[in-house]
Amino acid sequence: MTKDNILGLEALIRWQHPIKGFILPSDFIPVAEESRLIIKIDEWVITQALKQLFEWRQQGVDIVPVAINLSGRHLVSDSLVPFISEWLKFYNLEGHFLEIEITEGVLLHDIERCIEVMRDLKALNIQISVDDFGTGYSSLSYLKRLPLDVLKIDQSFVEECASHAEDAKICGTILNLAQNLDLTAVAEGVETSQQVDTLKSLGCQIFQGYYFYKPMPSEVITRLLSDSNIHAYHKP
Repeated sequence: MTKDNILGLEALIRWQHPIKGFILPSDFIPVAEESRLIIKIDEWVITQALKQLFEWRQQGVDIVPVAINLSGRHLVSDSLVPFISEWLKFYNLEGHFLEIEITEGVLLHDIERCIEVMRDLKALNIQISVDDFGTGYSSLSYLKRLPLDVLKIDQSFVEECASHAEDAKICGTILNLAQNLDLTAVAEGVETSQQVDTLKSLGCQIFQGYYFYKPMPSEVITRLLSDSNIHAYHKP
C-alpha cells in the first residue's frame, strides 16, 4: 500500500468538551458502556459514516468501505441489524461499504448470539473484522465458525515486529492464519518504513497507521479520495 492507494477508512470518535477540552475515547467510552449510552453513540457514528459516504457519492467521489468499531453490548442487541438496514436503504448504499469491527473479547460473552447477528449482518453484505487480533482469547474452533472478512493484527505486535523476532513470528502466524481461512489481513498501527518492510516480507499487503495517514477531518479526506487511486478490499 502506498500513500495514493487507499483501500478503506476507519471512523474515529472524539469528544471536544466545551469546558474540559479534548477527552480521550478511553476516558468516556467505558462510562458510556456502563450507562448503556454506548448504543446511542454507536448509532450516531453509523449514521454519520453512512451520511458521509452518501455525500461523497453525490459529489462524484469514489468511495471505499468505512470501518466502525462496535460495542459488544450493541452487537448482541436486537436493534442493530434493523437499524443498519434502515439507514443503508435511506442513503441508498450497498452494505459492503460498511465494515463492522469487533474485538476478540466481545466474542467471549455470548458467542452463539454473536454468530447469529454477524450472519444477519453478512446477509446485508456488510464486512466484519476482528480488531486487535492476537490480544484476546478467542478459540480457533469459534474463529472458523465466524462469518468474518478481515483480521486486524494488533498494534502491540506490529510495533516491535522489525526489531523483535517473536513479534515478527506472531505477525507471520496471524497472516498465515488469515490466508488459510480466506480472510483479509490488515496490520494496524504501522508507523515506520521498517515495519512496512518487515510485514511485507511476511506476506502482509494491507496496512493502517500513521506512516500512511493520521486521523483527519472529512473535508481533507474528500480531497484525498479525489486525488487517490481507490482499491476497495471487500469481497464481492
